[in-house]
Amino acid sequence: MPRISPVLKKNFNRNSEYLVNEFKTIVADSNIRRIIFFDATNNETTLKDRSTNKKDATLSLTAANLDSTIDGRLRVLNFNTSGDFWDFNDSDDLSFGDGTADNAFSLVVCVNMNSVSGVPMLCSKQDATTGNTKREYVFYWSANGLQFDINDDSASAFKSRRSDLIYSGDAGKYYTYMSTYNGNSDSTGIKIYRNGTRVDTVTVTPVGTYTAMENKGANVGNYYITSAGAKAGISSAKYAFVAIVAEELTQSKVTSIDKLLRQYIGVI
Repeated sequence: MPRISPVLKKNFNRNSEYLVNEFKTIVADSNIRRIIFFDATNNETTLKDRSTNKKDATLSLTAANLDSTIDGRLRVLNFNTSGDFWDFNDSDDLSFGDGTADNAFSLVVCVNMNSVSGVPMLCSKQDATTGNTKREYVFYWSANGLQFDINDDSASAFKSRRSDLIYSGDAGKYYTYMSTYNGNSDSTGIKIYRNGTRVDTVTVTPVGTYTAMENKGANVGNYYITSAGAKAGISSAKYAFVAIVAEELTQSKVTSIDKLLRQYIGVI
């Protein structure tokens, strides 16, 4: 992989900064908890958080070893083997429940899946280690379709919605995927969007008595932690963009964000 010249990198940084500014006309800056592009190059191992919180994501390998490349007007990284992952360190502002009540939040991902098989995570804060579980939320491809779960860890309970289609044809193309939640502690507050269109059609049978998510200690990344304490469900995908926002995105905002991201990645 050739090294990226400082001039070329500066141009892509300008594109990213413009996109962030446009994103902030849709979502209030104060509600953006994390916003990253997968624009690391060469030997870099961090992704700059462009929210006001400035809490960067970490890469498991250097960008050069994650096949850093260009699609549209954005740089992307390809996470295509089991050891390829990204994550944010746990932080209070990435939790949206206190054990008594939930708060609204949304996840925004622009990604080109290499495969949707094997239950890959789009964005997850989930640690199921036996005796030390830290389960909060999971946005992923289940065996039955695109799914979003919220977890009440101490009660071993969850609420969930999913699509009723597998979307296996999504592999090899860039899409935006967004999950939104209004904080009502019920599956009725969950919505899932694919390229700006709402696609959730099924309420997954709940497990346990759900009260609210809790502020636990798992990292947020493209994987979850199994009962044995190992990373699993690592998504095989080319990532371009991830944002975590502390509000339920409306259909109007979802539409605007979808258009913005897919224009920049060059598919519309």
